[in-house]
Amino acid sequence: MLETFSLYADAVIVMTSLGAMLYCMRLSSRLKRFQQIDRGMGQAIKGLTDATESSRIAGQEIREQIRTSIEELDERRGTLKSHRQEIEDLLDTVDGQMGMQVRRCHEARELTERALTPLVHKAEVEIQALTKALEVSTRLAGLQASMGSKAELARLSEDVPPPAPQTTNPFLRAVGD
Repeated sequence: MLETFSLYADAVIVMTSLGAMLYCMRLSSRLKRFQQIDRGMGQAIKGLTDATESSRIAGQEIREQIRTSIEELDERRGTLKSHRQEIEDLLDTVDGQMGMQVRRCHEARELTERALTPLVHKAEVEIQALTKALEVSTRLAGLQASMGSKAELARLSEDVPPPAPQTTNPFLRAVGD
């Protein structure tokens, strides 16, 4: 019986050994797959870590560029603000000067009109006198040719106004004394 028992015990040990061997083989294949997955996961994790680090560095660079850009924009804004104030001051000055020049132009126009009005009036009087003198001389010439009478000439010459005093300066002659 001991032999039978030993045989059974050996069979159980062999069966257990076979079961353990099958279990170890299966465990080995699962470990190989897990290692392959672990390598892939490890590489993926490493790649993700590298990408995260690159993103962090890029984020810092972008923040630095934004900060620098904001500082430059603030400086430009300050410069533009001061230029704007200068331009507004210049425009105010130009507006004031333009208003003053417009007033001066109106004053000059009024002065010119006041100065020219007597001259125009005097010129109109002289033109009327010259027109009348021309009419009289035309009549005299016509009468002299047709009548030849001195009495008629004397009567017509009474209608002619006396000649204006002769001055050498044409401006003074136009203006009168």
